[in-house]
Amino acid sequence: MAIWLTSDWHLFHRRNFIYSPRGFYDAEEMNWQILTRYNSKIKPEDTVYVLGDCVVGGPITDEILDFMSQFNGRKYLAIGNHDGNRKIERMAAAGIFEDIAFAYRFVYKKKELYLSHYPTIVANFDDPKPVYNFFGHTHQSSNRFKYYNNMYHVGVDSHNCY
Repeated sequence: MAIWLTSDWHLFHRRNFIYSPRGFYDAEEMNWQILTRYNSKIKPEDTVYVLGDCVVGGPITDEILDFMSQFNGRKYLAIGNHDGNRKIERMAAAGIFEDIAFAYRFVYKKKELYLSHYPTIVANFDDPKPVYNFFGHTHQSSNRFKYYNNMYHVGVDSHNCY
């Protein structure tokens, strides 16, 4: 079993400023490529933290829930800025996620981690035991947050939509 982090799929986001820079013709192609790439890495027994904004645009329909149920793994959602109450309620009722929270904080291999949608400074710079922030939201193409080495972007935009 592996633990994976991802963010900002923006599935069903039919605005070309999202799918075009990612190299896709339309939202449908983007949706299927993100699903295909994701499932090529994630096994059903893996744990995945989705750090917000998995679906953008319009209400969550049964079609969208059916599509989302095809993503492998035991998934946990850290709420993003596009995850409104109605979307959260529908995804929770459908059992898409094991848990939905604003953020997750835990120790993994003796490292303290804070998983959130937004980039967050979570420790002093000179702290001998830093807290590492994994985040989405920014849609940046680089993995590190500018100036802060203990902050890492996990969004699909900096990972070739994986």
